[in-house]
Amino acid sequence: HYAERAARAAMAALGYEDAAALFDRALAALELEPGRSERVALLLGAGEARLASGDAEGARDAFLAAADEARARHRGDQLAAAALGLAGSGFEVALFDEQQIELLDEALALVGDDQPGLRSRLCARLSVALSLAGNDSRRAARQARGRARADRLQPRRAAPLHRAATAPSDSA
Repeated sequence: HYAERAARAAMAALGYEDAAALFDRALAALELEPGRSERVALLLGAGEARLASGDAEGARDAFLAAADEARARHRGDQLAAAALGLAGSGFEVALFDEQQIELLDEALALVGDDQPGLRSRLCARLSVALSLAGNDSRRAARQARGRARADRLQPRRAAPLHRAATAPSDSA
């Protein structure tokens, strides 16, 4: 518990490398209590800290491990968080990252309609990832569904991402 609180405090203070090390400590301590369910949250925190510190490969490993744990626990919300973490923030995406696309698709299938903002963010990230994978028809279908959902619900975080993600195809 202490290591996790310290890791979150380090993240808040922009000490990303320290936060990553503290999340690792919290994960190691959790191994001593195998019945605890915080592992996914700690892996997600480690992924965020590594991503913020510039350790893209370490972040990827943490997010994929979080996805595996979330999948095993049947936690769609945590799988979605891992998928969105793996996809990164902004519009920088890995070229032809089929693993990222599959994880976003899987998370989208598990997240219910009762979480429209989360579904909308997943659709937006999937659209961005598909834009570089050469699958324009799949991307266009996702864009249309995601744009309609974002425009209808207008979640503050999802709508701007949808508009930006669809801008290139709208202006063509």
